[in-house]
This record gives sequence, C-alpha cells and structure tokens, in this order.
Amino acid sequence: MEDTSAENSISNTFNGSNITASSSSDFFHWNNSCNNLGPKHVVAYASDVKFRYIAVGNEVHPGDANANLEYALFTEPGIVVTDGQYGYQNLFDALLDSLYSALEKAGSPNLQIVVSESGWPSEGGDVATVNNAGTYYRNLINHVKQGTPKKSGQAVETYLFSMFDENLKEAGIEQHFGLFLPNKQPKYQITFG
Repeated sequence: MEDTSAENSISNTFNGSNITASSSSDFFHWNNSCNNLGPKHVVAYASDVKFRYIAVGNEVHPGDANANLEYALFTEPGIVVTDGQYGYQNLFDALLDSLYSALEKAGSPNLQIVVSESGWPSEGGDVATVNNAGTYYRNLINHVKQGTPKKSGQAVETYLFSMFDENLKEAGIEQHFGLFLPNKQPKYQITFG
C-alpha cells in the first residue's frame, strides 16, 4: 500500500486557502523527501537553527492566466481580490500571503519568506514591454518596503531578476528580464533608496 501521509499533509496545509496542489504521485513522492527535511534534519536543532523559507517555482509569466495588467504591475487603484479580512490590489501580495497562510497551516507561522527572484521582461510578448517592465520594477522596489496585507509593516526581502539581459539564452522572453542590457546600459530609471 502506498504511503499517502505526505499527500495528506500537503493537502491539509492548503485546506482553506486558494492554493491547490497536484495529486500526482510523482509530486508527492518528491514532496515527501522535502517534508522529511525539517523533521529529520532541523527539528532536532530547532532552537539553534535560524533560517528563512524560500519558495521557488511560483512563477507567473506575463500573459499567463486571466489577471489584469494593473493587478500584476502594482497599479490597480482598488481591491481586486478579497480573502477574509485581507484585500489585495496586486498579484505579488496575493501570492506571498498564500505562502504565509500555507506556512501557518503547516505550523510555522513565524518563518520569513525571501523572494529569491521577481521580474518582468521588456521584450518577447504582448505585455512584455520596456514601459511595463520599468513600471513593475519601480513599483516592486517601492512596494516591498511596506509588507503585505497579512504582514503589514514587515519589509519583504526581495531579489530582482535579473541584473542583465541574457543574450546567450535561447531566443524569447527569458532573454529580456535584465535591468541592464548586455553592454551595461540601463534600460530603466530605477532608484533603490
């Protein structure tokens, strides 16, 4: 009989949130080894271990889904999504707070999430323009200082993707996430102050 404890654990974590998990056995076998990382290697040293949860693979590419552009670019003037007591004017906060909710349900409400990469391409698709990319980066930089609706006032450590356009990547959208061109010329007027 197949062990479904990982599947049940993950499903229970996401119950009540807007997150859905695949029921594919490959996903759960892989996730089972990830779930065992904490209990086997961290819990025994929990009082001595200080780490932040880093989520990867939660990408939303421009043009994916049916989200409005203003919601994705931090320019939506009103609340688009309401989840209980929290209202969301941008996709970034909604995604981040869904991870915070999942961590709470998993028994880790105090783990800090680090956004390991976030960006917007300047070419390669209908909404992948220099104007939209510049808007996204400027608004992201200003926004992460204030936190999310769920963690208001707590700045979110966030890393931009990417420093330079990558002209050696396969042709397409992935080449155009840089703040700078390969010749080191800036694409946008951005300040980090």
